[in-house]
Amino acid sequence: MGQRLVLNIRNNEEIIANGYYHWSGYSTSSAETALKAFMRIGNQIKDPVIKAIRMLEATGAGSTDSVKEILKEMYPNNRFKTVIDRNTGLIEVTKKGIEESLFWSEGNIYIDIDKKTIIFEVLWELDKEDIDNVMEDITTLPTMENYSMEDAMSLNEFVEFFDKIKNLYDNGKYYFKNSEGIVFGLIA
Repeated sequence: MGQRLVLNIRNNEEIIANGYYHWSGYSTSSAETALKAFMRIGNQIKDPVIKAIRMLEATGAGSTDSVKEILKEMYPNNRFKTVIDRNTGLIEVTKKGIEESLFWSEGNIYIDIDKKTIIFEVLWELDKEDIDNVMEDITTLPTMENYSMEDAMSLNEFVEFFDKIKNLYDNGKYYFKNSEGIVFGLIA
């Protein structure tokens, strides 16, 4: 994994919009970006696509002129933030654009607006060979009991998870394990 993050906003298991962030696919910065969007999930906007766009805009992402034209046709009474650059986030709403973002992704995050959950996949899951190469003893690693890259978290659970990985990073530690003994590494 590396630097390209895609933050996917889903409704009923379908990605309805996403943001592509170049040079942002690191664990702590990705979690920070996701938290900005996730904190906006409770906004009162009813239309799921508009809600998704506003969540992505809260991260600093914006729409290109071509995406803005599509959005203007779909939502003529709304204004949309213009993209600054691909580092701050490019919003996509078309099937083709979403697929292209996913093609380039090296780290994915999925926020489900209907379930109000998040799946965070911007970590490195170590196999036995990786573990043998980077550490001698995994018993001393901090444990995050129920963490799995496939499991969805509520906002409160994600805030707690973010605090834990930020604390690890700030203390120069880059690995943790879950209750099953699976070792994860921060992408730093």
